[in-house]
Order: sequence, then C-alpha cells, then structure tokens
Amino acid sequence: MAGESPVDIRGFVLEALKISGADFREVGEDLILAEVTVEIPPLFFDPPRLEKQTLNLVFDAEAAGRYPGAELVARNTPRLAWFVDGIKKRGRLTLQTLVCDPAAAGEKLRACRPGLPAGGPHLKCSEIFRPWLLVNYMVARYADQLWEEPVSLGIDMSSGRIHEGLFALLAKASMRPGVPAGQIARQTIPLEKAFALLREFLTEKIAAADRSWYENARRCYEEELFCLYRYYHEKTGVSSLNPEFTRKAKELYEQFRPRIEVRPVNFGLIYLPEFLYTAKEGTIRFCPLLEQVEEIPEGEPVEGVPIEESAREIHYISP
Repeated sequence: MAGESPVDIRGFVLEALKISGADFREVGEDLILAEVTVEIPPLFFDPPRLEKQTLNLVFDAEAAGRYPGAELVARNTPRLAWFVDGIKKRGRLTLQTLVCDPAAAGEKLRACRPGLPAGGPHLKCSEIFRPWLLVNYMVARYADQLWEEPVSLGIDMSSGRIHEGLFALLAKASMRPGVPAGQIARQTIPLEKAFALLREFLTEKIAAADRSWYENARRCYEEELFCLYRYYHEKTGVSSLNPEFTRKAKELYEQFRPRIEVRPVNFGLIYLPEFLYTAKEGTIRFCPLLEQVEEIPEGEPVEGVPIEESAREIHYISP
C-alpha cells in the first residue's frame, strides 16, 4: 500500500480482490460487496474445508454508520490483516514500479561517494528503470518435525545478478502499480531462464546450509527402528520378515525420512530506478534501493528502450 488513508486501503483491497479472482461489486465510493473463499480450520474430526463468504466492506467510520452491518476495513483492523495475509499466501503476481525522488537519490549518492561533484554543470543526470524478477519461496524441511523458512530472491533481468533480501528492502520503499513511464533497461534474460537461475542459486544455498537437522532425524530414526526391532525379536521372537514389523518399519521410515520441498509462493516484476550521472571523469550508475554504485566503462551503451518496446518484450508474463 502506498499509504494508510481510506482511499489507499480501499485501492489495496480492490487489488487484492482482483488478484484472488473474487467476485465483487462497487456501490458508490464507500461500499464494496465481495464474495470470497475462506478456509475453515479443522474441528474435532472434521477436515479443513473451503466455503464462500459474503463481505460488505467500508473504509471509514462515517460510511460504516450509513451502511448497517458493513465491516470497517481500516488500519489495525482484523479484516485488513486478513487481506494482507491472503496476499502473502495466495497472491501470485504483481507488477510494480519503485518511486524515487531524484534529489534524494543524489543526496544518497553523495553520501556513498563524498568526492562526487555537488551538481550543476559538472554533473548530468538521467533516469532509467531496470526490471527485476522477485520470487518469494517457502523452503520446507520435513523429518519428525516440520521447519519452514521463507526465502526472498531477486534477479536483475538485464544482467542476471541475484540479490537476497530484496523483499525486505521493497517493504520500506514507495511503490506504485504498473510499468514506469520513461526509459527501461533492455531485458536480456528470458523469464524461464531467470527462474532457472534462481532455482540453481537456491539449490546451492540449501546444500550449504546447516545439516544438523538431517543428522538428528537419521539418528532418531535409527533409535526408533532399533526399539522396534528389539520388541519384535527379544520380546515376541517374531522374525524380521513378519508383515506387521515390516509395515511399522516403513511407517517409521516415512515419519523420519529427511526431505526438502521448495514452493514458490508469489512473484513480481519490479522496476527499480537507476540514475546515470555523467561528469568529465566518466559515467556512473547508481541504484538508490540497493545503494550500489557502478562505474560504466567508456563505450558501454547505457540507453534504455522506449516503454512501448519494453512492454512488448514482457507480454508473456501473466498471473
């Protein structure tokens, strides 16, 4: 959300309803009637199930008084938290542009490079937007217990550079939906290859992670299997070929078998602004969000592509 005013929250709820595919109808500027699918948790011996639920939503206290029975969606309300949680769990795709003030970017750059000229005729600035693919994964480790870890990865669709923790940086930034107006860096990496590079990076990250959970699960499995073996052999004298022993041994194996599952939760195409500063000494590229300063070699093209051409290049991305 760009802000927390009733107008901002209403816009966010409309986007959430569109993303989830819910049926809804706007009644004037105050009321939204929506039919959503909710998950009913298990109760005693009943399994979890999905049910349709009708919501009457308003976004300020005055409107709530005009529509009896309507639910107020405002800051710190349970319903707003429900929509945010739903986006985190069920939202598949977003298209956003980061908004950055050029003057603020210049101040941040001079903080990173104190020797940079203060501006004026010595420093020429232009803005270009670079497309990034952001993917939020859930890494689940199964054994006798379940451990889940969210992992956020971003990849530059122009260079292939991968950045961890991009989602946390974006959470503090100002965003607006849609494609930026202006120059966009040319996308050179197809979407399929970008996903493959992220999977390769995540596979290496998982392989290098602490494996103590794996060893603990194997040790617990061996201990439980030994106890089962003793019960069937020392106390009952039954052979290990007994079907009941074999069945219980297989159940133990499935219970303690270490395995890892990686599930993409949602993803987005994010346009990050970069500023190109040209001085007598050369040209530098600065990304305010990542606080990255890069000197551009002489002769390297730095121009972007017009918005119409860039939009054609990414048309294959769909929810």
